[in-house]
This record gives sequence, C-alpha cells and structure tokens, in this order.
Amino acid sequence: MSRMHSVQAAARCGGRAGHLWLRTSRDSPATVPFAERTSGSLRARSLHFRPSSLPSNVGAARHARPLAAAQIRWNAGSREGVHAALRGAGGPHGRGHASPLGDAASSAQARGPSRVLKVHASSAAMSGPGAEDEATPLLSERLLSFVKAQHLPIGLVAAILLGASFPAAGQVAADAGLTKLSTTGIFLISGLTLRGSEAKTALTDVKSIAFGLMSALVVTPLIGSLVLSLPVSPVEMKYGVATFACMPTSLSSCVTMTAACGGNSALAMLLVVLTNTLGIFSMPYIISNIMGSATGVALDPSPLLESLVRNILVPFGIGAAIRQTVAPAREWVTKNKPMVAYISAALLCLVPWMQVSKAAATQPDISASALFATACAGTLMHAAFLAFNTASAKALNLGGSGPEADKIKRAIILTCSQKTLPVAVTTITQLGAQMGFVAGLAVIPCVFSHFAQILIDSFVVSKWNNDDKTKDS
Repeated sequence: MSRMHSVQAAARCGGRAGHLWLRTSRDSPATVPFAERTSGSLRARSLHFRPSSLPSNVGAARHARPLAAAQIRWNAGSREGVHAALRGAGGPHGRGHASPLGDAASSAQARGPSRVLKVHASSAAMSGPGAEDEATPLLSERLLSFVKAQHLPIGLVAAILLGASFPAAGQVAADAGLTKLSTTGIFLISGLTLRGSEAKTALTDVKSIAFGLMSALVVTPLIGSLVLSLPVSPVEMKYGVATFACMPTSLSSCVTMTAACGGNSALAMLLVVLTNTLGIFSMPYIISNIMGSATGVALDPSPLLESLVRNILVPFGIGAAIRQTVAPAREWVTKNKPMVAYISAALLCLVPWMQVSKAAATQPDISASALFATACAGTLMHAAFLAFNTASAKALNLGGSGPEADKIKRAIILTCSQKTLPVAVTTITQLGAQMGFVAGLAVIPCVFSHFAQILIDSFVVSKWNNDDKTKDS
C-alpha cells in the first residue's frame, strides 16, 4: 500500500535565485509535473531529469523566505528516499551553478528567491528503517512550525490549564505585583512595534474613519451588552463576554488579516491607533453604563479611567515615542520581530495564568454547559459584529465605487469586528475589584472570544482571497 511522504525544502535568501534538486535511488529518468505559484499566478510545469546525474550531498538550505510557492507530486519506487532542497543559482541574470534539471529549472532562476516548497512523493510499499528516519524529522519540523504560528493561542490555553491545575504559583506571582509589570510590558512592546507612519496615508477617508470609530467604540459594545441577559452562571462568565465587546480593536491581528486579503492596511492601522487611544477615555463610561444598568451596581468610571491611562496609555505612548525617536531601538525591534512577538505573547499569557490561579483558589463551581454557552455567546457575538459592519459598509458605500472600495470595506469589516484581548484582561482586573466578582473567571470567556474571532476571520479572509482568484481567472 502506498503512503504519502512529505519533505520540506528551504530556499536561501539574500537576493539569489534558486532551483530545485531532487535525489532518488532509481536510475531511470523521471518526469516531475508541478504547479508553481508566483506573484499570484499559477503556472504548470514539468521537469524531466535523470536522478543519477544529481549530486548526493543535497541538504536543506537555511533562512527560508516566503516569496513564491510550489508543490510537486511524483511517483517513486520502493524504499526510495526523496530529498529536496533549493540551492543558490547565481544572481538575477541566471549565472551560477548549472541546472541538472534542464531548461525548465533554468528558466525559473530569474524569479528571485523562492518560498519553502512542499514536496509530496507517493512511495509504493515504503518500509524499513530509512523510511522511519526520514519521516521523523519532518514531523518535528511541522510541529515546530505549527507551534510558532499559533504560539499565542497555545500559550493562553496552557496558562489557563496551568492556573486551574496548580494555582499556588500563580497566586504568589499575583501577590508579588507581577500582573502590573506584565501589563506594562505588553503595551510598552505594543508601542515599540506600532507602525504609525503607515496610518497617515489613510487620514483622507473621513467617512470610513468616522464609521470605524462609531462601530468599534459605541455600536459593538451595545450589541455585546445583550449577552448580559443570558441566564449563565456564574455571572463572571457573561461579564467577561460583555466586557470584551466594549474593547477597542485588536492591536495586530486585524491589520495582519487586512493585509492578507488585500485590504487597506493603512486604514486598519489608523483605526487601531485611534480606537485604542480614544477607547481609553470612552470605555470607562460605556462599561459603567452597560454593566451598571445590568447589575444595578453604581460604577464610578474614574478609577477605571485612571487605571487604563496608567497601565495602558502611558507605556504604549512611551513605546511609540521610543520607536519614533530612537533609531537603533526601532531597527532592533524590526529585525527581531518574531522574538519581540514571543516576549509580548509570554507577558500576555502571564496575566490570565495569575487571574485563573486566584480564581481556582476559591474553588468555583463552573459546569461544562456554562463554558459551552459562553463560548457560543462569544462566537455569535463576533458573527453579529461581522454582519453589522458588512451591511453598514455596503449601505454607506464606504470607499466609494473606485478600485479601492473593496479594500476599504474589508479593512472596516475586519478591524471594527475584532476586539483586543490585552486591554480586556487589564480592564477586567480593575472591574473585578470594583464590582466584587472573580476576575479570573471573567478572563476565560475573553480568551474564548479571542479564539472565535481569529478562527472566523481566518475563514472570511480565505473566502475573499478565493473570490479574488475566481475574478482574476
């Protein structure tokens, strides 16, 4: 029985072109059909080569750079090891190593650095120790790649489970004041990574900006307040969802997704800056009215406003100022963007870990049905945000009818529908002290809602991209 065997190949970056080398134990020539995607276009190609003519010392190159993509599927004989790598093949004019793959590979050299390739080889009755050795490294690489891409969701889930299972350490950390330090670090990094210059290019679209502010800071909080009428116990669960709805836009994921679907990322960035700045001053009053009317508790917005300014706005502003005025710091953050993202994610995970640890010490009675109902509420709430912003963007004809209209609409729909988790966690910590509820329990539905918006919007972005491909074809 045949089975699929995957090998991942990497490309050298640094401005050098590359071509694919394959190695197999079979002596007969083989034809390799594949589809190569470059700059949005799909090309069908076929490489004809004799495996014995290829060098045996083919290894994976380092520093893959995602610029183009290809997939190869071919048939190999019994117990054949399939190796793939991309080697530098000279400069833009194609000088360098001679290509053993023929004219097809040589003609591809001028396209510049290639993306990581996924090579799928169908191996008939692949068995023996060689097969096991080759499959194991690939599995670990794929697992590591998944963890890197999804480090924040994985970290949040781990933090909640750790806090619920072993609360003592989290309690000690919270009592030592680590919560405030973590929050300060999160927003200091957010300011350091903010690309505010990109937002300036979107300042002329006043109509879209005005709607974005109204939707993110007023309308969506009112829609989310409907969750407070649900008969969910403990009450902290619905408090968490309602508070999450009152937050400004997400700090990074909405901009990333807007760019991924070809939306106006400058407008998305501008809305992130404006909503997260103005939201510091509007949230305390909106939350006080929504939560106060639902619970009958008179809330003074002043302590919450003071807390948000001190713990969010000040470190955020300091980080942004450092980025704009200290060139070495800006260059270091840009150069080490993945590491900075991991540090920020680790600091964010510390907060729910400590809050859940404190909540677990009280031994709350949370049923599976309450968790399920809260997760459904967060999912439906985000779907309602998407529906409202989509309908409004079309009804108001945001962006006009020109070629940029769809890009602006996509930026509005994604950005105004997403809410920021770090600000929500900080706000809930302060609200818990004022209203007397367990903040750790209210954090859990915020994490659920965060997962829901990322998952749903990923499908939305994928659909838009597929629609664009259909139009282009």
